Amino acid sequence: MRRMVLASMVLVACGGGRSSDGSAADTGTTVESVSERVDRLLSEQGDTETGAEVYASGCASCHDANGYGGIGPMLVGTYLELDDVLTTVIAGQGDMPPAGLDDGDLVDLMAHLEADVLYEDLCRSAAYRCD
Repeated sequence: MRRMVLASMVLVACGGGRSSDGSAADTGTTVESVSERVDRLLSEQGDTETGAEVYASGCASCHDANGYGGIGPMLVGTYLELDDVLTTVIAGQGDMPPAGLDDGDLVDLMAHLEADVLYEDLCRSAAYRCD
């Protein structure tokens, strides 16, 4: 009972997220959608070396150190669109949870994936044989 009264007092004191007419209160901040965030991040220049470190520490355990897949799907040579990859990294999809990376790490990761992973020719890779 005591918790309910305290929670009610907090909601009343804070306005409960509602304006006086009962509609959602305007907090004065805007929320960036995932697609807006993706567009903004893809317009920034990332560092491929730092991105490789981000990949090694967070992605390699599922996608393999070289991007050949494992628990997660293969990334090497898939020619996936960067906006689709970044959306999945940010929001998650299927069995992949959201990565929870900050914007700088996301930009660097995308630079690494674009330069060194997604568009790599599998048949020229030393770690993959096409014959």
